[in-house]
Amino acid sequence: MTMPKLTGDQLAHKVLKKHPNIPIVLCTGLSEILNEEKVQGMGVKKFVTKPIIFY
Repeated sequence: MTMPKLTGDQLAHKVLKKHPNIPIVLCTGLSEILNEEKVQGMGVKKFVTKPIIFY
């Protein structure tokens, strides 16, 4: 989500405007602004929060 000059959700928005069928997964450890419901409304396929635990 955090990158210099652009956030992950801003990048996802720009990509989806040009290529709406590209599946995007956002991953963050620090998001008080976004949740899975909001990002799915943007067209993002999945929202993952860190830490990611595999069983």
